[in-house]
Amino acid sequence: MDQVGSRRFVSAHWRQDGIAHLCRGFTLIEVMIVMLIIGLLASIVTGGFSGLLPLGRETVALTKAREINGARRTYALIVPDAATQWAAATADTDKVTLLINAKLLNGTAADQLTLPGDYTLCLAGAMRDKTILKKGATTLDYTE
Repeated sequence: MDQVGSRRFVSAHWRQDGIAHLCRGFTLIEVMIVMLIIGLLASIVTGGFSGLLPLGRETVALTKAREINGARRTYALIVPDAATQWAAATADTDKVTLLINAKLLNGTAADQLTLPGDYTLCLAGAMRDKTILKKGATTLDYTE
C-alpha cells in the first residue's frame, strides 16, 4: 500500500512471512532540488578560483627575481673578484651558474631561469643591479 507522507514516499512491502515492511525514500523533486543546490555551490566556488592561477604565476616570478637579487648581492660580498667574474659571464645562464657554484642558489641555471607563464628574467647590468623581470615585452617594476 503506497501513501504520500509529509514529504517522504512510504510504501509497504509484504514479506513472505506475512509481515508488512515499510520502506522510506526521497521523492524525485527532493533529489533534484538537492542536486541543484550542490551545482550552484560548486559554480560559486570554482568561479572564485579562476583568478588565482595568474596571480600565482606572478608571485613565483617575483619571488624568483628577489631570490636572485639577494644572491647577486651576497656574491658581490663574499667572492673577492666577483665583479671581474660577473663581467666575464656574458649569458644569463653563465651568471646564474656563478651563483650556483658559490652555493647561493640551488638547482641548475635552467631551473632558476625557467618561470611559469610568459615571465622571463634578465640578469643584465653590473653585479649589484636589480634583476629585470618581464612579462612578454613589458618590464615589471617590483620592490625588493
